[in-house]
Amino acid sequence: MKRTVVEKKALVITSLQGDLDPTILLITKRKPEDLMIINTFGGLISQPYGCIIRSIIMAAYYENIKEIYVIGEETSHEHAVNAKDLLKKISDSGITEKTIETLDYIKVVEKNIETWLIGPQDIKEIIKKNIELIQKHPLIPQSINVFGFITNSEAKEFTAIK
Repeated sequence: MKRTVVEKKALVITSLQGDLDPTILLITKRKPEDLMIINTFGGLISQPYGCIIRSIIMAAYYENIKEIYVIGEETSHEHAVNAKDLLKKISDSGITEKTIETLDYIKVVEKNIETWLIGPQDIKEIIKKNIELIQKHPLIPQSINVFGFITNSEAKEFTAIK
């Protein structure tokens, strides 16, 4: 079956949770049906050839994306992850310290597992890095405009990130 696309859509990469946040509609100036949303914990794109980038690439070519919005929330609990708390939760789930040490030893991620899981904590820097990664990615069309915003959903306010 051949797909046909009529309308140009916008893609939103965000850490905002739950139903479609009204702030997203204010930022994009689009109707919900004209948006595709990718939610990621902490708003982070951690790998230039991982699942999130793959989804962005596929959306660019098959969903007629003309704009990408990287939106993070300034008051999100996702940017206050405590390393000791995380390691305790991992341990309590039955994963041993030996497993973590082994993963670190074989370098399954570019840093150590703990640092990879916690990720960066500064939402402004996360958004800037995501924008740069998207704009410089060799498989993403240069014709797509990429924008970054930090929101305060409670106040329904947002700030552009450059």
